[in-house]
Amino acid sequence: MNEKERFLKKVWPRIEEFFDRFGSTNYEGFLGGDNPGWLGPYIWSENGDSLRVITKFCEDEFGFLNVHNESKICKFMYANFDEGRKWSSIDIDITDASECKDYKDFRNLKHTLFIEVKHIQKGSIYRTSDKGFREDCSKLKKQIDKGRCEYAIAILIDDGDLKGRSYIKDKDCLLTELRNKFKVEPLIWQKNQEKSNADENRQRKS
Repeated sequence: MNEKERFLKKVWPRIEEFFDRFGSTNYEGFLGGDNPGWLGPYIWSENGDSLRVITKFCEDEFGFLNVHNESKICKFMYANFDEGRKWSSIDIDITDASECKDYKDFRNLKHTLFIEVKHIQKGSIYRTSDKGFREDCSKLKKQIDKGRCEYAIAILIDDGDLKGRSYIKDKDCLLTELRNKFKVEPLIWQKNQEKSNADENRQRKS
């Protein structure tokens, strides 16, 4: 399996399981007020926790030295960087650069897997659409087209609103659309309602 296949088969299920169990959908958010049944938040923010959780599971699968956060897209990293363009970065870069003999080798290295992460937080009133997710897919497609990476994955963590309703209403339709439009594998986590209801029933019985 290549790195994208390994992520989809071995890493993503662990990420989903973690968020199903510990995700901040157990938390009503700032606007929810006090909640006696408060069980979170274990996930505070996009960069502070969501990205860290995903990175941790990537390190378990691919090795600590092959997983990089905030990997820069700039002239020092890529020989084909466009002069005058604004520098950017990739949330997670899974690449083994151990065979590079020198700086020139590294600047011409085709990285293996780029991952971008977006998080719509619980009870969010500012960012409740798929706009940022689409922008990530477009950004990643450009990196593939430039030959800077072999594969790319865009991830959206959708915590849902204060009533537990997901912000992305037709997840499968959106994933199909983005997969067809971009050379990117889009993934969306939303609360597993069946599992959540089963957990609540077990808690009531106990």
